[in-house]
Amino acid sequence: MDTTKTARVLAVIVGLALGGCGSDDAPNTTPVTEVSNNPPPSALGDKRVPFTPANDVEFIDFFVGHHRAAIEMAQMVVAKGERADVGEMAQRMIAAQTAELEKMRAARSALTGTAESQPLPPDQHMMADMEHMKTMSGSMLDEMFLAEMIGHHAAGIAPAKRAIPNLARDDMRTLARSIAANQAKEVGEMNEMRTTRPEEPKAGGEVSLDGDRRVPLTPGSDVVFIDFFVPHHMMAVQMAQMVVERGRSERVRAIARNIVDNQTREIATMKEARLALTGSDAISMPTDAQMEADMQRMMAASAEALDAMFITEMIPHHAAGLSPAMRATPYLARDDMRKMSNDIFEAQAKEIGELSSIAKTEGISELQPTTP
Repeated sequence: MDTTKTARVLAVIVGLALGGCGSDDAPNTTPVTEVSNNPPPSALGDKRVPFTPANDVEFIDFFVGHHRAAIEMAQMVVAKGERADVGEMAQRMIAAQTAELEKMRAARSALTGTAESQPLPPDQHMMADMEHMKTMSGSMLDEMFLAEMIGHHAAGIAPAKRAIPNLARDDMRTLARSIAANQAKEVGEMNEMRTTRPEEPKAGGEVSLDGDRRVPLTPGSDVVFIDFFVPHHMMAVQMAQMVVERGRSERVRAIARNIVDNQTREIATMKEARLALTGSDAISMPTDAQMEADMQRMMAASAEALDAMFITEMIPHHAAGLSPAMRATPYLARDDMRKMSNDIFEAQAKEIGELSSIAKTEGISELQPTTP
């Protein structure tokens, strides 16, 4: 592979980070014994950069709130859904995530003296969607659950994966790997179950880029949607190109080729739309130090290691786009951008499932599904 060319392309991607937010993702392996009532510093900043829990307590507090929301949605389906397969999956989620909640509460008690987690900031979009789900039943609820849970699961994959080097407790590192693996697997399963994608209600609330990174970004306009997904796609294309050129697994290379072809075309379409909307196709993106470091490691990896690295990086990267793609749809004015938000959601959910299946087949430990 032409490493000079690859480095130049990475430099272009990094160069998009004109607004820049500082790196707050340095590993911290010191157990936390005190918890402030203020949001942790690593939670704040530009929502286009995935949240990275900096220690065990931040990890626990994020996933306690995240799991509770998932359990509440799953309980609605068990009570009022129609499809047996969806209900069975919801019951599995309730059992697995309830057990994980108990593990996290026990760990938090040992670390801080209290099992009670700091509450997550309000997510107005999620709250509106869950209120909408409460009015539904039968097959409509099943479909809403599948679409909503894919986005919700996906919003936890990147934080779980990113937290791993920062966790001091062995049980929390194991749990982080399990969450990343199992939720990626279930995203693929739920995507296969879906027959339609219901129209999401137009939720109010926070749609800006700045704020607490534990709340997924809701692109509130065509331009915000484009400015998120052009750099996001560029990073994915860069990773996929490495695999197309040097990868060993034909299954992985086939997915990588699809990413290069489809996302290159989508980048061009989005830039044309931005030019029409604003008179400029220039886009800025905050610095994501962890992503840049991971891409540098991929550039230096041997051909034998590259396929596994691509899977472990592309699953959380794809996942970080699913919730913004789903949340954006009711806010987009242009028909081509609404279609693209749906296409991104469909394609990336499908590819997460495919990559998760390959990870299991190939025994890639960081993303192997495990039994809680």
